[in-house]
Amino acid sequence: MTTDSSILLRARAGEINLATPSRDAMCAVGLQDRALDVMTDLRQRAPITVDSNVAIDQALRIMMLSGVRLVFVLDADSVLLGLVSSYDIQGEKPLRYLQSIGCTHKTCRREDIRVSDIMEPVHSWEVLSFADVCRATVSDIVSMFKRAGRSHLVVIEPADPPTQHVVRGLFSATQVARRLGVTIEVQGNAVTFAEIEEALNDLHAPV
Repeated sequence: MTTDSSILLRARAGEINLATPSRDAMCAVGLQDRALDVMTDLRQRAPITVDSNVAIDQALRIMMLSGVRLVFVLDADSVLLGLVSSYDIQGEKPLRYLQSIGCTHKTCRREDIRVSDIMEPVHSWEVLSFADVCRATVSDIVSMFKRAGRSHLVVIEPADPPTQHVVRGLFSATQVARRLGVTIEVQGNAVTFAEIEEALNDLHAPV
């Protein structure tokens, strides 16, 4: 193969950077599109995890560096214990935890709070089966979010042995809203999907 040296350019440090994923690059979807179109598939994108004993602000830094808003929580033996989101850490959960154990600003510090103290443990998850998700639409997922009142929904599928399951995917309320072309204000740990419904109705209302 021959090359034309005239098309080669000199690169200089400071003028070239690595590309980063763009949220704007994600295609818009409609309510009747496949739910799979808005699911983060963990067989294609490895999940970010943290140790349960990590301080919450360290976990938040990991999320920021990884470009995610949620991480899965593991114990020292890599057993899945739960999940924690940036909204959990930046919202009222840390303060409520300190209050629940009788702390004051004089006796406890935010730096003492571990991820395990405010995470959403596995036993409290409301999960979807991957088989059902394969047959679902984006509209179905919006309805699931409204019913569950959560900012994330976990998708599981059978493992080997079949009595076990693995986390196959994840739905994010803010990502679904973004893909639908609706801006939703997130407060604390919840996304109000009634707002999504209202915004979508406004978009399609006759003028």
